[in-house]
Amino acid sequence: DLMKPDKVMGFNFIDDNIQSGAILVAHPQRENKYLTLEIRASETKTSFTLEESKIKMYKDVSVDVVIASAQGGLDWERPELKKIETYCEQAVKNMMEECFRSHKEMGLDIYEVQENIARKFPDSDIENAIRITDMIVNVKVHLLGSTDVQGTE
Repeated sequence: DLMKPDKVMGFNFIDDNIQSGAILVAHPQRENKYLTLEIRASETKTSFTLEESKIKMYKDVSVDVVIASAQGGLDWERPELKKIETYCEQAVKNMMEECFRSHKEMGLDIYEVQENIARKFPDSDIENAIRITDMIVNVKVHLLGSTDVQGTE
């Protein structure tokens, strides 16, 4: 089964393997219009906790983006940069959670949870760790500016 592009991106964020890409978010100033954000850099840090036969996999993601295009243009006189960052953070979080959820439901541990738990908690006797793992995602987006925004009508 091939993964859809947003699931591939979600997996790559989880796996700390994003070199570039684009994220589409709602335009904060124009209804039914969108902004395309270009990923310039990304880093995902991972940590695990084991609490009463429940595994928590924490993913702390930092993403640098620039605005690549804006449908209907963008009013730079009153930029809503924080809103754009929030929309992007939610989009990244949603991609990651959807990707993880689908693999967890299938019992596919492509995130190496079992190996990480065995290494970090050698006395634990957990089988099929992915089934008892919850992923907690924290995303911080830094909007660096634009690539010479081109408004598209």
